Amino acid sequence: MSGAVLMTLPSPEPAALTYGDQMTRDLNRAAQNSLTQGEAYGFGLTQKGYVIYAYRSELWDDVIEGAPGAGVAAQMTVEGRKAKLPEAPAPMIVFDPTGVNVPFSILLSSGKMRFEITADGSGKITGETRS
Repeated sequence: MSGAVLMTLPSPEPAALTYGDQMTRDLNRAAQNSLTQGEAYGFGLTQKGYVIYAYRSELWDDVIEGAPGAGVAAQMTVEGRKAKLPEAPAPMIVFDPTGVNVPFSILLSSGKMRFEITADGSGKITGETRS
């Protein structure tokens, strides 16, 4: 007789890092898709998560959603000004098919971990840990 035990262990990475990595990938995908597909993509952020939108047939369609892990807080700056995060998700940033976008940054934190996502306005979006 044989048996197997499967255990799920918590992620060794802090929740802000995991969430930030996924958000950075999704933002880059949205920026690239806007260029290659010739349609606008949008990004909305609340404390409960983020949504990536595609602008199709004169409507914003949700295409990707992401939720933070426990204890992750978000702050957003758009063109150097702190943005108030809305209660309900809605497009706050638009990725234009021309590649010209507004610069913004998002600071995610959980405990002592800080992860910052930065968009320079030319389509380049990066994420890195901060101390």
